[in-house]
Amino acid sequence: MLIGGMGCRPDLLGWQREKHPRLPSPDARGLVTDVPEWICEVLSPSTAGLDMGAKRSGYHRAGVLWYWLADPIHRTLTVLRRTEPDYLIVLVASLGEQVRAEPFGAVEIDVGELFDFGDETA
Repeated sequence: MLIGGMGCRPDLLGWQREKHPRLPSPDARGLVTDVPEWICEVLSPSTAGLDMGAKRSGYHRAGVLWYWLADPIHRTLTVLRRTEPDYLIVLVASLGEQVRAEPFGAVEIDVGELFDFGDETA
């Protein structure tokens, strides 16, 4: 995927149906260039710096409206909303919390379910 001139592979992404009734198609190079309204990156020790640094800046420049950071180590969800100068943190939630996170305010999310690893961790 090419977002704002930056080649990347977001972990999760989505477009608003009002703006994109159909999923964007790849261009002749095989790259989707339509900027998604929402991106979620799952942090890992090897990618956290990139996700919170260069990718965050690149997504902001490209116009991504909402940027989520899901941290499976600390089991937190951070929701950022695009404003003109930079992203604004609008929510930080952890295990045990039920949230209505932008842009999915109509749906209540149990943060613990985002990080349900079965019996592998407690």
